[in-house]
Amino acid sequence: MVDLEYMKGSDGMLYPVLQTGETESAVKKSLGKYGRKALKYLLQTDRSRYDELLRTGKLKTVMLQREEDAWRLHDQIMESEVQNRIEKEKINPVSTMEMTILRNQVGMIAEEIVLKEVIYQNNY
Repeated sequence: MVDLEYMKGSDGMLYPVLQTGETESAVKKSLGKYGRKALKYLLQTDRSRYDELLRTGKLKTVMLQREEDAWRLHDQIMESEVQNRIEKEKINPVSTMEMTILRNQVGMIAEEIVLKEVIYQNNY
């Protein structure tokens, strides 16, 4: 159920304060990679929740928070996994080619984890 705020009119009656949320396209434009993926997933899996968030104007806020959480986890994974692999696989951190390959590999792993643990969760 949607929580509504009410304001007292001049006639003493309470009237709902209706908010108009942003348009769907405006929300999409303000999101980055993970925010757009979360938005698409929510739209495909829980249309009623998507509509409620859009209608109440909370969709952008929720998707931006989800995107922030996703990038935070992505960065944590990248940092720790790169350091672990440098030590474990004896990679030369000065070698641009080796570090590029390593970062690409770890980036793919981090994206899979982020999608599973942050984006594809139905706790919007």
